[in-house]
Order: sequence, then C-alpha cells, then structure tokens
Amino acid sequence: MKERKLSNRKPQCIKRVVLLPKQDEILSCLAGGLKNAEIAARMRVSVSVITLLITDIMLQLEVKTRSAAVIKAQELNLI
Repeated sequence: MKERKLSNRKPQCIKRVVLLPKQDEILSCLAGGLKNAEIAARMRVSVSVITLLITDIMLQLEVKTRSAAVIKAQELNLI
C-alpha cells in the first residue's frame, strides 16, 4: 500500500457575499463612475452615509479601493 503525502495547502473557503439592496445600488453607481456626493444626491441620503456603506461594501468584498470593489463585484456577478 502506497503512502500518500498530505498537502500543506490550506483549503480555500468560499465566502458568500450578500449585499443589501442599497449596497447593490451603490456598487452600480460606483461602476458608473459616480462620486460619493452624486450617489448621495441620487439616493437622497447624506454623503457620510454613502461613505459608510462603501466602506462596509469594501470590507465584505475584502478589498481596499473603490475600483477593486467594482472589479470584485463583477467577478462575483454581483453587478
């Protein structure tokens, strides 16, 4: 009987990302190149609310920039 060598690789976990409807809308706006103030005006909320929601989106998607959030959302078919 042959001995199998165990791999040192860690299994990759697939994290499911679930966004709120407002977060979906914000991602679409980001993909369209809108600025925070433009998104806030469109959604009738303050700029600080938009900033907070974008920060939360980036945390969920595990990215550091707005453009990376858009790219990852497209890869995950979120937008």
